[in-house]
Amino acid sequence: MEPKSLIVVISYNSESFIEKCLNSVVSQDYHSWFLLVVDNNSTDLSLSRIREFRNSVPGISPKNFKLLKMNENYGFAGAIRKACWGYMQKRLKDYRYIIFLNPDLYLDTSALDQLIRALEGDRRIGVAGGLILDYEQDTIQHLGGLVSSNYLTTHIGSGKSYSQLKDKYKQEKENVLDTVRDVRYVTGAMLATRTELFTGLGGFDTGYRPAYFEELDYCLKCARLGYRVAVNPLAMARHAEAVTLKKYSSSFYHLYHKNRIRCAVLNAKLPYREFWAAERKWVREQSTADQKRALRSAYAKNFLLLLFNLAVRIKNHFILNRLKLK
Repeated sequence: MEPKSLIVVISYNSESFIEKCLNSVVSQDYHSWFLLVVDNNSTDLSLSRIREFRNSVPGISPKNFKLLKMNENYGFAGAIRKACWGYMQKRLKDYRYIIFLNPDLYLDTSALDQLIRALEGDRRIGVAGGLILDYEQDTIQHLGGLVSSNYLTTHIGSGKSYSQLKDKYKQEKENVLDTVRDVRYVTGAMLATRTELFTGLGGFDTGYRPAYFEELDYCLKCARLGYRVAVNPLAMARHAEAVTLKKYSSSFYHLYHKNRIRCAVLNAKLPYREFWAAERKWVREQSTADQKRALRSAYAKNFLLLLFNLAVRIKNHFILNRLKLK
């Protein structure tokens, strides 16, 4: 019998993608899910597209689908908190796993089954992701993530050809694409986790508003509890990436660096010597001119919120210790 999962899609101005995303869920080999779509107060035709899907697709009913409309944009983690700790709170215990999907992502027909297989195959896996390709080309976006000492993030395999990756391992007589591998984090665009673990940790930290670094923060907490964070390359999807906020724009850098510094304050080894050594080196040798203003703003905002974030760090410490004792 298939374990049940809650699938959560947070939509904001995703009219061009949302129907394809939702239809890819319905087309999955894995069927034991409840699909919760949260619209973050979109200003385009997203709601109309979602309602059209709900009303026209066979098999969709109140038994396996719910649309929640927010009255403002709460960001990624904020919308999830309102959905999971609001509408779904009493029902979360009915689902073994929670799977988060971006609205600009569509799934290979076996993607959800492969995510579940990874989690079912090893109780030590607390978070599972997959292989994410470009929306239209066979170019890898994400096969897990790496984190530097100053919390700069890198997507494994980014920009590489999927075909070349398969050929490379075929030549080495090692089909790595059939092997679940450990990584530092997986992107929130497609992230599956254990419901008990997610609720125990209080979900994603809403302080990373409106987006970026909430999934890294969550994965780091899971790892500190002794869980594996892993990707199953057979769980494949395609992703438009940064539809709402153009990647490498000034707005992107502002949010990225603000939340990167916050993530370091909450997770880096005290007294932050390694972080600052890596940060100074990166700023001096690698940072670009268009990031300077964003960096100054990120440092200033996190300095003003330092005491608050240190209090959050202490709170997280006690939460992790309590979960470790179970």
